[in-house]
Amino acid sequence: ELLKCVLPHECLTMRGNSKKQRGLNSMNISSTVDKTIEQFNAVVNRVMATILTEPNELTRVRLIEKWI
Repeated sequence: ELLKCVLPHECLTMRGNSKKQRGLNSMNISSTVDKTIEQFNAVVNRVMATILTEPNELTRVRLIEKWI
């Protein structure tokens, strides 16, 4: 749902810019693109944590299949 809210012009202004470079701070409202990036990073971190904590290779494969 969050990706549907991203407007094309928001992506154009994001190229190579971090929040700090754009002058945003914690007091500012994050753009839809920022929120999308934060959500993506949170999911990636959950996937990595789930897979990398499993010592058994076969179980890792099954976890990857489940996430996909």
